Amino acid sequence: MLTPAHVEKVGELLREFKAFQAKFEELKDDEFIHNKILIDLLADHLQARKQLKPLEVIRYLDNN
Repeated sequence: MLTPAHVEKVGELLREFKAFQAKFEELKDDEFIHNKILIDLLADHLQARKQLKPLEVIRYLDNN
C-alpha cells in the first residue's frame, strides 16, 4: 500500500532528477563534457544492470 513515506521518497527522487537534468543541460553545450556524461550514465546503467567493473564497461562499449 502506498504510504506518505513512499510519496515523499518519489518527490525526493523527482527533485534529484530535476537537479541532475538542469546540471546536464548546463553542461551539455561543451561536447566533450556532454559525451563524458553520456558515457558515465551508460557505464552506471551497465554496472547496475550487469554488475560490471568500469574496465569491463569500456570493453563492452568498444565492442558494441
